Order: sequence, then C-alpha cells, then structure tokens
Amino acid sequence: MKNDKFTLNPEGKKTLTPTDLLKMREKLVKSYGGKISGELKDSWTIEEKVANTTYHTLTKRLHEVAPDTKALDQVYQLYERNGVNNLFELILKHAIKGFWILFAIAALLALLKFVFQ
Repeated sequence: MKNDKFTLNPEGKKTLTPTDLLKMREKLVKSYGGKISGELKDSWTIEEKVANTTYHTLTKRLHEVAPDTKALDQVYQLYERNGVNNLFELILKHAIKGFWILFAIAALLALLKFVFQ
C-alpha cells in the first residue's frame, strides 16, 4: 500500500455503523482515487485491486444496513463516470454531445444535398 500504517478500522470496532462504513470508503477513495469505485482493471497494482474489492464489499454491506444510500451511490457513480461534479455539469456535458451529433448530421445532409443537386 501507499502507507504501511493505512488502516480502515483503526479503533478495531467489531460492529460498524453506516457512518463507519462511509468513512472507510471515503478513506479508500482519498488514498486510491475515485477509480476504485468503478470496474476492476487488469493494469492496476495489487493494492488498487484490493482497494477496489474492499470498496465494493463495504458498499454492499452499507446498502444492506442503510438501503437509502444505494440511490445516492448510483448518482455518485454517474458523476464519476462522466467526470462531472453536479447535475448541471452532467446535463451540459450531454447537451454538448447531443449538439455535436445533430451538427454532424445536419452537415452531412447539407453536403449530400449539395453533391446530388
């Protein structure tokens, strides 16, 4: 690991609350980055692979003890996958993609009209 003294549960609690699980996940993300919340990659170091598995194990347990956190996690993953920080950025990013697709189609149609006239 990056730090030999890295510990998820430094107090050695035997029973973990949803808050404890959230703090553990946050600690993992701060140490390894948001990528560990996504899919496991073969190119990662063994530490990153272990962090990914631990993150997903903690997430599964968190969703079991606090089911209302599942929707929030899905929103977070959507933001993480798209590289945005809020809903406005997400909408803007997809609106820009949509604009370029429509622009390309319009340009292609204009070109075809010009060629076949």
